[in-house]
Amino acid sequence: MWKSPFSTSVEYLDRLGVLAARPLLAHCVTVSESDIEMIVRSDSAIAHCPRSNAKFGHGSAPLSKFLHAGISVGLGSDSVASNNVCDPLAEASFAALAARNRPGDEKFISAREILAVSTIGGARALGLDGQIGSLEAGKQADITVIDLSHIAQQPVHDIHTALIFASNARDVSMTMVAGEVIYSNDALTRVDLPRLSQLINELTPAVPVAK
Repeated sequence: MWKSPFSTSVEYLDRLGVLAARPLLAHCVTVSESDIEMIVRSDSAIAHCPRSNAKFGHGSAPLSKFLHAGISVGLGSDSVASNNVCDPLAEASFAALAARNRPGDEKFISAREILAVSTIGGARALGLDGQIGSLEAGKQADITVIDLSHIAQQPVHDIHTALIFASNARDVSMTMVAGEVIYSNDALTRVDLPRLSQLINELTPAVPVAK
């Protein structure tokens, strides 16, 4: 992990003038209180990637402090380079549990708040909340339909809790991007899965198995 000389990473970016461009800052695991203040002043945003951070043992970003400070926070996976399964629902669940289990945090993050981080929060972090992130007239028709009938999700007393803590990619029945259905009932409309699987295996170098 790279460390900036004689300062925190956020202070270093501020000195370089990067924060003036209102960037999307990834991870922010080791930020200080003064770092958070600088992020707020610059109106920068944060991509929160809790599963990637946990997989590499980098620590846990103070999500509740970000939200309390009014920072635009979106949920990220950090890609398959550091996160084997890019499942937004699983990421959201892990984000909520990690935030609730973080020592010293006063705010108990609700399922509703995590769902907002996963949707409109990400749109705000990217500066696209006027186009995506919520179901509103005039916005792009980006829709995910999640089935709540699976036995593992029962009983459903609260939709937000059922989505965040009892659902995962298994329960997605349809996704639509800009009004175009790209996945429906276990079928992808724009991807040849057998061919994709073949290409992945062709491009992946053989790894010797320890005996």
